[in-house]
Amino acid sequence: LHTDGTPYLTPAVTFKLTDELVTSTTVYPKWWSYAITTASDGTFTAALPVPDTGTTQYLITMVDNTTAYTNLGVGAATDLMTLLSISGSAGQQDALQTIMDDHVAAVDTHRPLLASALMTDTVEAIIDSVNHWLPFGPYHSVTGGIMSETSYPYAATIDRHMTFVEWVQSVHVATTNNASNYWQINLYTLDDYASIGYVSTVGVSADVWANVTCANKFITDLPTTRIGLWMECAKHGSPGDLQIFSPTFGVHTHDANP
Repeated sequence: LHTDGTPYLTPAVTFKLTDELVTSTTVYPKWWSYAITTASDGTFTAALPVPDTGTTQYLITMVDNTTAYTNLGVGAATDLMTLLSISGSAGQQDALQTIMDDHVAAVDTHRPLLASALMTDTVEAIIDSVNHWLPFGPYHSVTGGIMSETSYPYAATIDRHMTFVEWVQSVHVATTNNASNYWQINLYTLDDYASIGYVSTVGVSADVWANVTCANKFITDLPTTRIGLWMECAKHGSPGDLQIFSPTFGVHTHDANP
């Protein structure tokens, strides 16, 4: 409900997998999401991916950004409020409804409401575990934003415990770019220079801007002892000059404040 008592007529609710899901026909990556528009009574029509046997966990985000966990498996159709009240949800139905009714209130007002609704024997406290984009800034200088040799353009500070979730990188390679002549973009930790993952320009057409996604993650746990991350753009063979923008780097944080 809105704060004036009127219902959301077509509220959008997002279901997001909390771990990789493998079925007999499809592999769904961790944090795969599906947005659903519900009716005013909370019903919706959608077939969410579930395992062939057992259950998988989804993080549900409501229209006012309140969240809940639920476990889904093969079974009969149900409505949203039933999902929010079954075992495994992050909050009881009545308490979550109260939060939705008061969705324009400050975040600090929501914290005690959700905390009082937590079922401590079955769920994880999620109020201080939220997704963020980690900002990167300039590191070593890149003249004109164009790299012709191995370079170190961006870095970021790790100010709280976080988990590496996703990395999307814009790239542009002039003239030559192929399986033998390409750029590999690596991210390293500052404390021990360990690679957490990389993206490459293999498969990207020359002279075309494109976004590439990291499919090669080596380290996902990033405590504050890592201090920071720095980027290396390394040449393989003789590719054309590289241009990039700062990365879109998604993390799941575990501490509300540094």
